[in-house]
Amino acid sequence: MNSFMTQVLKPIALFTAACAGSFIVAHATPAQASRAIVHASACTIETEYNADYKISANGIANASSDPFGARARRVYCPVPDENGNSINQTGSTLDVLYVSGIDNNNDSPNYINLEQDSRVIAQTCVRSYSGAAAICSNWVELTSGTYTGAFDTNIAAFTGTNDPVPFLKSHPDYYPVLLVNLPKSGIYGWSSLSGFSTF
Repeated sequence: MNSFMTQVLKPIALFTAACAGSFIVAHATPAQASRAIVHASACTIETEYNADYKISANGIANASSDPFGARARRVYCPVPDENGNSINQTGSTLDVLYVSGIDNNNDSPNYINLEQDSRVIAQTCVRSYSGAAAICSNWVELTSGTYTGAFDTNIAAFTGTNDPVPFLKSHPDYYPVLLVNLPKSGIYGWSSLSGFSTF
């Protein structure tokens, strides 16, 4: 091989080796927690109250208003978790669960009757692949008191054993769902769920 060919091929060989090495290093790093951002349109509603919901690109809103039996309405969202596995019982790596939307009801909270509560609250529920009845976490506040406006609340900040995210992580072989309670139409209009994000 002449010196010209050696000068041309040597840099190509070095570049190829460097690329192969970086590929191996990049793929040898530990897996990170899965990330997901989910629009509210992926969620489901209480089907017996279809007319009380408004679904659009803005999300899902509770449009129930007085004098026709206005009350809080619930939205059910599947929680994607690529690391959880119902058969092999591998644990969830979910550490963050932000829930976003608008609270337009400034009435006083009702801590006893959640159908009349003016806060946006959430819990998580799980169901076993064996078909047993679903079980649920504590409710936590996404908005508190008479707050109105946009919210983007990380419910993983609630760290009690039966709070939403620790509860999900303690049931690695169950199918998880996020349940959001939206208050009835308030002084500023409809309260709505925009979506949620996990990682």
